[in-house]
Amino acid sequence: MITSARPVRPTVTVAVSAQGGALRLVRGGAAVEFSVTLRNDTSRDFPRFATGLAMEPYWVDGDFSDPRLTLQRWDPASRTWRDHPLHVATDAGVFYVTTGGTKLPRGALRTERYRLRAAPAGPVGASGIGVYGVITGLPQDAPMESRHSGSARLPLDISRA
Repeated sequence: MITSARPVRPTVTVAVSAQGGALRLVRGGAAVEFSVTLRNDTSRDFPRFATGLAMEPYWVDGDFSDPRLTLQRWDPASRTWRDHPLHVATDAGVFYVTTGGTKLPRGALRTERYRLRAAPAGPVGASGIGVYGVITGLPQDAPMESRHSGSARLPLDISRA
């Protein structure tokens, strides 16, 4: 029998790191930093490439609950933290709502810094943050598969103060 497999589309390597390998937040406590490293080992240049961050909402009292988190990204040009979107939903919408992005040429390595803070009130427990390489600047009707290039997951645990 002869079988053939479709070639796997090369993706950008997405790696996340945090102290202890996970984000451990305390409600109302200090923000916790983590970093995302993107490495373009594909054979193409990406004119617009962004990092999309997403998580599922918490399940509280029989209903979905917003985790009430604030995500910020370090802007090295202005040397300040700026709010960054965190997609909270049970769908793949992160590939459609992530916008912006900068060039990521083939062979490039880029590290981005983020921090996450939990509001004083909100759900607690274990979850995770999905970190996705997103090809942006595509037509609105472009399929999700053409937008996604690499991913990683960062464990998240939120506790009460």
